[in-house]
Formats: sequence, structure tokens, C-alpha cells
Amino acid sequence: MKALQNLSEEDTKKRYIEPALSKANWDFESIKMEYGVKAKDYEFSEGKIDIKTGKRDKSTIKKADYVLFHNGIALAVLEAKAYKYEDSEGIEQAKNYAKALKAPFAFSSSGKGFVKYTLTKDFKGVAKENLPLNAFPSPRELYEAYKKWQNLTNDNLLQTHCDLSQTTPPF
Repeated sequence: MKALQNLSEEDTKKRYIEPALSKANWDFESIKMEYGVKAKDYEFSEGKIDIKTGKRDKSTIKKADYVLFHNGIALAVLEAKAYKYEDSEGIEQAKNYAKALKAPFAFSSSGKGFVKYTLTKDFKGVAKENLPLNAFPSPRELYEAYKKWQNLTNDNLLQTHCDLSQTTPPF
């Protein structure tokens, strides 16, 4: 057990988090790792500015460990921490990134399980849930929850944005 306490964040990702994502049917096409997050309205920075050059130090830009997408929509942010920490250690960071990306779900893990937060539409209230490592939601499950969160139905997803019924074809 002591050896596990020495696992780095990267080791924890490779041994526990990424296998859990894979088991839940997330693929590399749907996951963006080290995803740069920036937003004026939140308390994290876009990177330190070098006083001499006036340029941003790109190494200090805040990056989400994982952003999970489905159909081009950012559904969730997942922050990973080294195994020695509690699973909840990165949840505030994940919530801030999720708010900036307008993603409804924030997760945090240190390899023992997941802490899941569902943000409310106004991004103020949250609902917390602890999940075992083998119970990470699939893309379909998160997308269905996203549709409920947005009050979307299959019918209004299929509606066209413009009415072409009164348009005369050009030929």
C-alpha cells in the first residue's frame, strides 16, 4: 500500500483513471488532455505575464487534465491528482474549468474513485456524488444527462434552424 502512496499524478492517470475511462467507452477522439482553459470571469489566470517582454508564459496557462466531449460538446472536466490525495482534491479546480467551458459535469480522482459534481444551469449550485472507479459514466450517459440539463428532447434537436418551405429553388 505504501508504494501506491508514491504514485505520481501521471502514474495515477495511466494506472487507474484512463483504464476507467476506457471501460466506460470513452475513446481518444472524445477526450482532450491538457486542454487549455481561459475565461475572464473566473479566478484562474491565462498565464503569467513576463514584465520585460509583456508576453504570457505559456507554461503557466491553466489546463484541464481531461475534457470529455460528445458530438463536439464539452460535457465534463476531469481533474486528476496523485494517488496519495483524496479523490475530492481537484474538484474545485474541475468545477471552475467546467464553468468556464459551460460543461455541466466536473469530476476529480486520485485513482481510488471519482467525485462527480453536477452544476446547475446558473453554475451556482451543485449536486455531489461519489462514484467507484468502475462506475464512470459513458459518453451516452453523460450526453443524456446533458440533454436533460439543457431541457432538450430528440424532437427539438431535430428541428431545423430556418424554415425553407417557402423558399423557391434557384433552378
